[in-house]
Amino acid sequence: MRLYLSPELENELRKAISEDNVNQFGRLAASLKWGKPSWSAQQLLLEVIGNDDRRLWHWTEALASHRDPNVRRCATTLLVKVWESNKAKARRILTTLAEDENWVVREDAHGAWGELLTAYFEEISPILENWSESLR
Repeated sequence: MRLYLSPELENELRKAISEDNVNQFGRLAASLKWGKPSWSAQQLLLEVIGNDDRRLWHWTEALASHRDPNVRRCATTLLVKVWESNKAKARRILTTLAEDENWVVREDAHGAWGELLTAYFEEISPILENWSESLR
C-alpha cells in the first residue's frame, strides 16, 4: 500500500505508534487535516498495531478523546476494526464521534458507520434507524 507521507513523517509516526506514544502521534497527526496524508496516518495505525486487541483499544480510546479533531478522527478507523471485540463500547464511542462538534470528525464517524452497515447490515441497520429517529 502506498502511503502519502514524507519518509521522515512516516518514520516518526511509525515510531510513535510502535512505542504507544499517543501524544507524539497526536503532535504529528494534528497537521494532517484531510485527504491522502490523513488517510495514510490512519492506515499506518492499522498496519503497525496489527491485531493486538489491547493496543487497538488503547489507541481507540486515546484518539477518540483527543482535543484535536484531526487526531480524534483517526479513532474511527480503529473502531471498525475493534467492533467485534466489544460492540457496546465501540457503539458508544462511535456515536459520540458521529455527534462531534467538528464536521471532519462527524464525517469520518459516519463513514465508519457506513462500513459497519455494509459488513453487518442486519445488526447495524436498526441501530442507525433508532439513532436517526432520535435526532428528529
